[in-house]
Amino acid sequence: MADLTWLEKRRIEQFFSSNDWFATHADLHELFNSYKLNQYDIEKEDIGSKRERIRTVWDSCPNTVAASILLELLEIGRLQHRDSIMPYEWENDFSECKAILESLKFRDEGAPEIELSKHYFQNQKEFLLKDWTEANLGIWICQYLFIDPELADKLLMKYQEGLTVMLILQDDEKNHRLQKSHWDKMPCSVWWYPKRIQGRGVNHHKFCIVDGQVLWHGSFNFTYAASNLNEEAFTRDANLENVREFSAEFTRLRCKIDEEERDLHAII
Repeated sequence: MADLTWLEKRRIEQFFSSNDWFATHADLHELFNSYKLNQYDIEKEDIGSKRERIRTVWDSCPNTVAASILLELLEIGRLQHRDSIMPYEWENDFSECKAILESLKFRDEGAPEIELSKHYFQNQKEFLLKDWTEANLGIWICQYLFIDPELADKLLMKYQEGLTVMLILQDDEKNHRLQKSHWDKMPCSVWWYPKRIQGRGVNHHKFCIVDGQVLWHGSFNFTYAASNLNEEAFTRDANLENVREFSAEFTRLRCKIDEEERDLHAII
C-alpha cells in the first residue's frame, strides 16, 4: 500500500477527478499490463470511475509502483494539454501532485530509521546551500523574509535544472525586491501570503523541505542579517514523520492562499 497521507491522497484525487482529461480505459489497461498489476490483485475489470482508478493503485501498490503509474498518468494529461494555454490553477495543481508523487518514490517501504535532528547556530546558510546543491527532486520554502540574493541564485539554478520549486512568502515589499531578478523567472512557483490587514496576522513560518526527505526549520530568515549578524537557530531534520507534518502545513497554506485568490476573483 502506498505511503501517502490522507491530505496527499485528497490533493491527487481532486486533481485527477476534477479535470476532463484522464487516461482512457485503453491507456489504463496498457499501464496495468506493463506494471503487471495482477500481482497486487488488481485486474483490468477492477477499473471503474476516475476516483476508483487511482484509489485502486495507491491502496494496492507499494510506493515506487504507485508513484510511477500515477506520474505516467500525469504526463498523459500534460501531453494532452501541450498545445493549450492552461489556467494558472491547473499548472499549480499539476506541479503539486507531481512533487508529491516524486517524493513518494523515495519513501521507505519499511519502518524508517529515525535520524536525530541537528541544530545549527552558526553557518546555517552554508549547510542549507549544501542540501540545495545536492537536491535532485524539489525544494519547498515557506519564509517570512527571503531577500538573500545568494540563496535566490541557487534556488533559480535548481529551478532551471528542472526541479520542482515552490515558495510561500509574506506579501511584503522587502520580499518583492527579488521579483524581477528571480521570482518572475520561476513562473507558477511563488504563493504570496496576503498582506497584514486588521484582524489578520502574518505568515511567520521559516522552514524548507528538500526532496521530500529533509526539513529545515527554526528562526532563520533568508536574509543577510540572519546569516551574518543575528543569533539564529536552524534545525536540519530527516525524520520523515516531521517532514510530512511540515509538508501538510505547506499544502494547507497553499490551499488557503489559492482559495482566497479564487474568492477575490469571484468578487471582481
